[in-house]
Amino acid sequence: MSAWTLIQNPKASSGKYEDEVGTIRSLLEQNSVQIREILKTAAPRHAIELTQTAIRNGARRLLALGGDGTLNEVANGILKQQLVDSPEITLAQLPTGTGNDWGRALGLPKKLEEVARVIAEGRTLLQERAAS
Repeated sequence: MSAWTLIQNPKASSGKYEDEVGTIRSLLEQNSVQIREILKTAAPRHAIELTQTAIRNGARRLLALGGDGTLNEVANGILKQQLVDSPEITLAQLPTGTGNDWGRALGLPKKLEEVARVIAEGRTLLQERAAS
């Protein structure tokens, strides 16, 4: 199975996880989730750019480490790029924001250890664009 590109918002949850990315990477790898690279956002909307660059560089598995805003930006990066059909890209989230509405709506566990197991199991669903 191919490795994941992790896109981290270091400001998520008031920076609570900023220095924990090494621990989170170890946790993921203990669950057979290999990390290809870690990209950190530096400003609002930066995750869109990081996502598009990662896809151009061959990433097809993207892991958003942050809240709903980070996830939204990574999803937008996927949808705005035109190199790869979006269904060929897998997006997962390690919800570390304050709201985490998307993860809650999908029934993601709250503990990162449990989310890592869900990602390792490879359960996916197709999230389609809303009709415009």
